[in-house]
Amino acid sequence: MARTWQTAALLGTMIVLAGMRTSPALAQTGGATPYTVLHRFTGSPTDGSNPYWGGLIRDPEGNFYGTTVFGAGRPGVCGSYPDGCGVVFKLDMTGAYRVLYSFTGGTDGAFPYGGLIRDLAGNLYGTTAFGGSAMGNSGNGVVFKLDTAGTETVLYSFTGGADGAHSYYGLARDLAGNLYGTTAFGGGGTCPPYDGCGVVFKLGSAGTETVLYRFLGAVDGGIPWAGVLLDAAGNLYGSTNLGGASGYGAVFKVDTSGAETVLHSFAGGADGADPETGLIQDSDGNLYGTAGKTIFTLNAAGAYKVLYSFAGGADGEAPYAALIRDAAGNLYGTTEGGGSGNCHAGCGAVFKLDAAGAETVLYRFAGGAAGSHPYAGLIRDSAGNLYGTTYNGGKEHNGLSAGLVFKLKPD
Repeated sequence: MARTWQTAALLGTMIVLAGMRTSPALAQTGGATPYTVLHRFTGSPTDGSNPYWGGLIRDPEGNFYGTTVFGAGRPGVCGSYPDGCGVVFKLDMTGAYRVLYSFTGGTDGAFPYGGLIRDLAGNLYGTTAFGGSAMGNSGNGVVFKLDTAGTETVLYSFTGGADGAHSYYGLARDLAGNLYGTTAFGGGGTCPPYDGCGVVFKLGSAGTETVLYRFLGAVDGGIPWAGVLLDAAGNLYGSTNLGGASGYGAVFKVDTSGAETVLHSFAGGADGADPETGLIQDSDGNLYGTAGKTIFTLNAAGAYKVLYSFAGGADGEAPYAALIRDAAGNLYGTTEGGGSGNCHAGCGAVFKLDAAGAETVLYRFAGGAAGSHPYAGLIRDSAGNLYGTTYNGGKEHNGLSAGLVFKLKPD
């Protein structure tokens, strides 16, 4: 690799912020909305630190599962970060927190930026961006399975060549048990200064990887930070951070034969630019996502529409996280910046966007013990409560804040 993992992480959080349209009227509830911290990560040798894109998943009993990029104390193995190589954690309904697995930075992987999925037997699946075929920062990442006893099985180690390198997001799984995902790099193509433009891959139940598509970095796109969405017909949808017709990234579809179709090329400015997060799809086949300062939709006929553009102030800024959608068609998400609080460019916000395109800020993070900078999206229970994570805030360890898990009860 021609770059350090720290450089890759920094580039992964950069978004072109050029251009915006006039924002619709804004409703604000701010601190009046009930907000509860469920767990503050400590970054100690027995805890995780700094959840990133992964967010939370929940089992039928209401227990939460997630990942943190750092934590659980592997000093020196994962480079200059003393807090360790990351963990998989569980938070039960009573508030009891437990580390299910702590990555060693060796062949088992390191730095799980992405989230988890869960099968009916309770097994968890995910990826690490590093480790695997080499130690710590030098490896190209793995796909892993964690059983209910906390035993990890590495299903695949990326080599960094034609098979891809560095999977930063989560996975999708079909009914046959096949796993699908992306790597941001490797595969080939020309996306300087990166080593390849990334791939879309399938991993069979026997651990055999098939590269479904290799990005060239041209009109087809390049550098898919986010994972893929799997529809009922087996088609995969996702976004790339670079490439497309204008170089600002693209929304793509890969069908069951491995053929790629570019559904939309971002033009920058008011159209959106440089998407980093996954897509969601409604029952009519419409796609929803974020790109730069915009929330967009793309219908089944390929018509693209910007639903909202963040002004970058009280309404939030930098929506890095994927969206969720309720039965009424409202969208919910987080912004990494903006809002308010004693943070550089704001501490971030939780928002709701209704079907008319009106945004309501449900909560503005204050920083410190209350948390700040949510990179991950939300999950929602049947009562409408929202749950998520912040990357920063909470408690400090070695001079760095370690993030937290929160619950938000909208008015």
